Amino acid sequence: MLTGIGRIEPEKGAGRSRRPARAPGFVVSGASSAAAPQPAHTASVSATDLMPLLALQADDDDIARNRRACERAEALLGELAALQAALLAGRVDVTKLERLAALAAAPSEARDPSLAGIADWVILRAQVMLARLNRR
Repeated sequence: MLTGIGRIEPEKGAGRSRRPARAPGFVVSGASSAAAPQPAHTASVSATDLMPLLALQADDDDIARNRRACERAEALLGELAALQAALLAGRVDVTKLERLAALAAAPSEARDPSLAGIADWVILRAQVMLARLNRR
């Protein structure tokens, strides 16, 4: 029974003598101890057992990369729209240009080919706008 913060009290009537002794579940290989008890259960995992788990993890990684690429492309489009509004108003903020340059600096990390093509197009558009403004 738990009472208070950090205080643990045993249940009434429960003692150490009633618990059955268990063999350790972890044994260091190569340790030579004749009196060491053998583990009660051994787990064997083959590479083929792990393949579905690794495939699922790879899919999650691809999904996360696609999501980040999509979010980055949306941020680039937002910065391009803000740059367009600033150009029409006649006052371009240097921090917005720096933010746009930072977003357009790295290539797309999308795994989906169609999404990668769209993200690359948005990155190229941002780089063209930055190059135009640097020529002035």
